[in-house]
Amino acid sequence: MEKTNEVVHLVVREENEIMYLAKVEPQKSMKMYTRIGMRKPMYCTAMGKAMMSQMSEEEVEEIWNGSDIKKLTENTIVDIEKLKESLSEIRKKGYAVDDQEVEIGIRCIGTVVKDHKNNVSGAISLSSSIITFTEDKIEYFSKMILECANKISKELGYRG
Repeated sequence: MEKTNEVVHLVVREENEIMYLAKVEPQKSMKMYTRIGMRKPMYCTAMGKAMMSQMSEEEVEEIWNGSDIKKLTENTIVDIEKLKESLSEIRKKGYAVDDQEVEIGIRCIGTVVKDHKNNVSGAISLSSSIITFTEDKIEYFSKMILECANKISKELGYRG
């Protein structure tokens, strides 16, 4: 948060959703409407998609079929084949982007945190308004979030 001046979240999976465990906010006049304990769907959040990218196709379909799929904005993916294509890209890059899929005007980049058994234990993200988190910052922020997730994972015993 100090390096980016953007909101940082930590989540875990709760069935077909993510649940917010921690949030660190910079001192800005604009605040994000997220809170500890809040739950959001996996299929349309950067952190949820990052976690889904590490799952088998069967697990992804199970989450999809067990979720109430809604088009929250015009950018929300509501076609499972498009989601699968997105998850393939996320696997290659190591991070996911929610480009106004949950809320218009909010961009988020997220990646997974792994434990000592190489299992996904959660995910972290950077989130902000598209005014400050412009598209040209995605590459820069992706390097930072991947580095941070790697440090957290190593603290949890991950050796990858």
